[in-house]
Amino acid sequence: MTMVTTMSSILGGSELRIGLVNLITKTADLQPDSSIISARPGVSDDSDLNIVEMARRLEARGHEVTVFVSDVYRPYDAGQCDIRIEYLPTRLPLLFPPSLAPFTPSLSRLLRKEKLDIVQSGEIFQPGTMLTSSAIDESRMFVWQELDILMRGPMGQMQRSFYSTLGRKIAERCEAIIPRSISARKHLVEHGIPEEKMAPVVHSGVDTMVYRPMNKMEARQRFNIDEERNVLLSVGRLHANKGMDILIRAMCRIRSTDPDALLIIKGVGPEEENLHRMVVDGRLEENVWIMSDYLDRKDMAMLYNCADLLTVASRVDLFPFTAI
Repeated sequence: MTMVTTMSSILGGSELRIGLVNLITKTADLQPDSSIISARPGVSDDSDLNIVEMARRLEARGHEVTVFVSDVYRPYDAGQCDIRIEYLPTRLPLLFPPSLAPFTPSLSRLLRKEKLDIVQSGEIFQPGTMLTSSAIDESRMFVWQELDILMRGPMGQMQRSFYSTLGRKIAERCEAIIPRSISARKHLVEHGIPEEKMAPVVHSGVDTMVYRPMNKMEARQRFNIDEERNVLLSVGRLHANKGMDILIRAMCRIRSTDPDALLIIKGVGPEEENLHRMVVDGRLEENVWIMSDYLDRKDMAMLYNCADLLTVASRVDLFPFTAI
């Protein structure tokens, strides 16, 4: 069962105006002074975001959908997407780090103005969900929950207290909370969120009509990769959290026993220049390819089929879609 079918089964078949609040769309890009880069280099638009694909599926069922995103994650060319996306001004970044909890106070006003039938937000412990809850006098609210642990340090204590107080009140106003895993459901219930508000667990998924086993030889011909090479693939943001540098260092050792081994790193992000420098310094030009050009879903599926091994080296992350 997908998120779309879960919402549809709860709501019935009527045509609705739906808002999808997804303030964080990517791992945030940081400049050397730790400030946020407001426009994402190398990304032309947000057409391939999972939340945008969800909006497409809802629109295909006859609903009218708007996606709400923090302007921190606005791409250079935000006008090409086929789905309506509202990029919201992000305030007080020192108090609310945009990479973790972007504060977009205009969200409440905009949701009231839109007079939506349904609003879905992500994560109970998020400013976006609090702002959404304050604006749903005439809307029905859903929250999807992926986080299944308490944060470290003082934020974890704050999170625990929030769940048992304001978080519980927000949950009581929801039509349903949609946990993305059994552990996410258990996490919320153990910290005071009403069990009766939990919808069935909806695990993360991908379109298996696109991402499926293909002919490896044909896939490698598409990218000019020799059939005999052992190929490792890592897909994700070129961000320090994703650990792509770890993989490049590992290739120095792998090459000593397999001189033709190839690591393909696919993604864009602030670490791209550093990763290219590591490749040159390690004389790994023949063993590491960094692909930052755009690939549509069909070509991405072919790229996955080129690989003998998918690698995930994240330092801090939830379970990634790339592994699915």
